[in-house]
Amino acid sequence: LLYSAVVLSPNFDGGSTIPSAASRIPNGQDTDSAADWTRNDLANPTQAVDTPNAENAMYSPPVSLTPPLLNEFMLDYTGAGNIEFVEISGETSANYSRYSLIAINGDITETVGITPTQGIIDVVLPMGSTDANGYFATTYSGDIFTRDTTTLLLVDGFTGAEGDDLDTNNDGTLDVTPWSALVDDVAVTNGEASALTYSAVVLNPTYDGGTTPPGGASRLPDSTDTDAVGDWTRNDDDGVYDVGEAANTAGAVNALATPPPTPDAMINEFTLNHNGTEAYEYVEIFGDPATDYSAYTILEIELDYFVSIPGIANPGVIENIIPVGSTDANGFWDTGFLPAGSLGDVENASVAPGGVALILVEGFSGALTQDLDTNNDGVFDVTPWTRIVDDVASGSQLYGPTSRYSTSFIPNEPINPTVIFSASRIPNGQDTNSTADWTRNDFDGAGIPALDPGSPG
Repeated sequence: LLYSAVVLSPNFDGGSTIPSAASRIPNGQDTDSAADWTRNDLANPTQAVDTPNAENAMYSPPVSLTPPLLNEFMLDYTGAGNIEFVEISGETSANYSRYSLIAINGDITETVGITPTQGIIDVVLPMGSTDANGYFATTYSGDIFTRDTTTLLLVDGFTGAEGDDLDTNNDGTLDVTPWSALVDDVAVTNGEASALTYSAVVLNPTYDGGTTPPGGASRLPDSTDTDAVGDWTRNDDDGVYDVGEAANTAGAVNALATPPPTPDAMINEFTLNHNGTEAYEYVEIFGDPATDYSAYTILEIELDYFVSIPGIANPGVIENIIPVGSTDANGFWDTGFLPAGSLGDVENASVAPGGVALILVEGFSGALTQDLDTNNDGVFDVTPWTRIVDDVASGSQLYGPTSRYSTSFIPNEPINPTVIFSASRIPNGQDTNSTADWTRNDFDGAGIPALDPGSPG
């Protein structure tokens, strides 16, 4: 007996068995007929699925995920901080928890009575879900990997455990493979003849022209896989930039490391004039030791109270251009003693007490005699550089200008106010962008052997 006008017979939908479950498809449709209903079956894409307390829906077969790729790793970081990780790349927002990363030791144990460790699983790391960009990385952790010889295997369906011996006879071939599929692999070796690896892609100390085993490596371009060592670029593993190394970018796109910015240097000392011969003028730069400052230039700029005297004085004009070189092991570079009259406004002293500004700039693109203050108001109207790094000015204090192209202004020698003198930062390298950083040098040339016999120089 049937007590409903809507009867789902074995063949109501072309089938041959009595339906044990059914759903209204579309959800909530009710026309009082068998056509409202679709048989439930989890294995048939043409039928509905069980959705208790949820909207009715048709069965959709699972989408097969593209296997992940071992994309970057850091096994041993000798710089500051604990930076050891493994990164995989794959589909975006994909669950890769079925995969595991295992690290297999390849170093032989030479201690008598100790079982060799070659082929032993040192580390097992479960993978997780990728982010919106397709990356999953383990969190930073220190000292869980060995640096010398390690093989990394990315496997599906791992059923083994840390400590398992996968190479029972230590011949370099895996005798035990507790996984359903090997999806990616790479090895790092110290290059010793006794070391064993379990991958066709082996990064030895010299694979890229280096001399030490890479502490880590990245696929560059990102996620490139040709099953060759050329896919891999060694990572920065000591915190010190080296040309050609990859940056540590766990969970982000792989990229080459960028060089650190050149640390700023400063004008540390200058001699523009002193009693006697003018053959000992110089400018000194202080910065980081053994650093290339060739992008920097010292400019000598005319001051002359911002009163233009045609043919004699024109404030803002570039009077001297001095390229900077590399500092020594103590951080110093200097021009050496320049020819007499190279620096300072000595030639104009008989007309008006003069002055100069020394400007240390980066990326200079101007020219000698170029006028940078076209209206002589003490403000640069033309700036042929990418930035000013440091500056100091010196000149007569008889008629103080409102601006001297610098916040650090050192008055001329009181006993002869028409000439520019010399000064040093005391303490050495102190820079607060004020005149207080500077101490007047001896006007008679103390410290210069030729002017001060017996001086250590």
